[in-house]
Amino acid sequence: MQLVGISAGKAVEITDRYGTPALLYKRVKRHRSSSFDDLLLGEKRKWTSAVSSSLSTLVVSIHPILYSCQIRKKIGSKGSDTHIQQKCRIQSKMMWVRKGLTPWFHGVPTVMTRGACQILGRVERHMAYTLYVPGPYRKGAFLCFLTSGIRGLGKSKSETEPLPKKMNFPSLRRFTSQAAPAKKKLVVLGTGWAGFRLIHDVDTKLYDVTVVSPRNHFLFTPLLTSTTVGTLEFRGVIEPIRNNRLKVDYVQANCVGVDADKREIEVEACYGDIHIEEHSQERFRIPFDELVISVGALPNTFNIPGVHEYCCFLKQVSDARTIRNRILECFERACHPSVSEEERRNLLHFVIVGGGPTSVEFAAELHDFLKQDVHKLYPQHAKLVQISLIEAGKKLLSTFDSNLSDYTAKQFRSRNIDVRTGVSVKEVTRDTIHLSDGSVLSHSLVVWSTGVGPTPLVKSLQQFEKDRSGRLFVDEDLRVVPHVWAAGDCAAFREAALPPTAQVAQQQGKYLSKALNRVARGEKLENFHYHDMGMLAYIGGRKALVDTPLVKNSGFLSWIMWNTAYITKLLSFRNMIIIPIYWAKSFVFGRDVARF
Repeated sequence: MQLVGISAGKAVEITDRYGTPALLYKRVKRHRSSSFDDLLLGEKRKWTSAVSSSLSTLVVSIHPILYSCQIRKKIGSKGSDTHIQQKCRIQSKMMWVRKGLTPWFHGVPTVMTRGACQILGRVERHMAYTLYVPGPYRKGAFLCFLTSGIRGLGKSKSETEPLPKKMNFPSLRRFTSQAAPAKKKLVVLGTGWAGFRLIHDVDTKLYDVTVVSPRNHFLFTPLLTSTTVGTLEFRGVIEPIRNNRLKVDYVQANCVGVDADKREIEVEACYGDIHIEEHSQERFRIPFDELVISVGALPNTFNIPGVHEYCCFLKQVSDARTIRNRILECFERACHPSVSEEERRNLLHFVIVGGGPTSVEFAAELHDFLKQDVHKLYPQHAKLVQISLIEAGKKLLSTFDSNLSDYTAKQFRSRNIDVRTGVSVKEVTRDTIHLSDGSVLSHSLVVWSTGVGPTPLVKSLQQFEKDRSGRLFVDEDLRVVPHVWAAGDCAAFREAALPPTAQVAQQQGKYLSKALNRVARGEKLENFHYHDMGMLAYIGGRKALVDTPLVKNSGFLSWIMWNTAYITKLLSFRNMIIIPIYWAKSFVFGRDVARF
């Protein structure tokens, strides 16, 4: 390659070893005088003194065409002239010379790529490559590419050791002639806690990621109960999958089959209302190299008559919207003058089945809505409202510390919430609910939250082993069979059972992202280990429960910890901003009671 020279504002032609022309431009910023006109690249002279006296920054760029050149790597000492030359195809980037820099700094020429002046410490740990300039031009201004990431370059000092593997300079890596290795195809089923964490952390330089789900967003379930009464808006608890930060492909479809031998899945396209999963008959197949099943679970009805027909669940945004509209509808119907007093009491009786965190938090949110907003908006009906909480076990929140569980039951009863433990549901009808103790309760709304069961996809996967509850058995590395993985509520270990919680699913998704990155690099996998970070629950009245290995507390300070913990767990900066705004809006102006 031959460098001819440059003068101010002029284009200078250079030719490579094949005679291909390339245009060399220069631009001068903040110059002190015009004496740089005679500055020539390639002359045997003290060029750095000219740069220092004439200008602050000399910016040089080469026309964006690919040309062949010689790569020169300095491997000797500072005074040595030993180099290894390698051929490579490179497209140049913008470069500059900083005023006052010596020609060599720790063995590195001072003409650097954009931003390289700020990373000299990093350069010292790697090696410098320069465009090779023959004989008499070596004291000229070398165009320096500071990276050790060019594929196919020379050997190290011994000429036998390969270059370092950690090459963190992508701006040059994409200009090399060697084609990048083909990415593996990763297919993720589901957009819940495990799936979303996986696609958020997996290395998209190693995988082409495709997400298949009828739901095109991630749902932050711990705050879903707050949307049922208007404390939060629905937009604040979801995160779209089609996000610029997530470099994945999304397919709005429902998986209906998995062929592990052929490494492909069969999906059914979703159209219309995806919340009620109305699927078309259009089916197609998607191949994969690695498949992750993280489809979650569905509410468990225990085959009790009337549950599917007359109860509301609390798993999706659509469920929260239905509950919210039903509550407001009951209050509006109770205001009609033709409704009797007994009918009003039945309309304003809300029943919650289940004693877990979701049921308790919904009861707490509903009570706060009644106390803080209903008595202002519907003052004539506030005293007629009744909340019943039914739990088949001996106490509420059985997974929490017993003292915290007893504290919750005491708080609820002091707020006139009817807590019934040790009682199960036998049947649900349109207007009544029948209990195991023989009592019959009239209701206008029944919210069912009593555990989870397998999805239709997991039920259909008869080729895989499952536990008694229908969840897929996984190994210690969350592998079902080779190239098929499972995480979240649909996965179960053979030995140690883990609860179907968001915390478990998120940790499994994070582990899987690292495991799949290791698989792509051919590295050994480590087993999954669950770390119990504790549990939180809101019980209303600005009080909460904190049950961690180190802290077991309740009250107002626990409510502050509950708020802080959930804000920090939100996966987008947008939601971290708007969630506190929604809380402040509800506190100052009250909850929104509009139906839409």
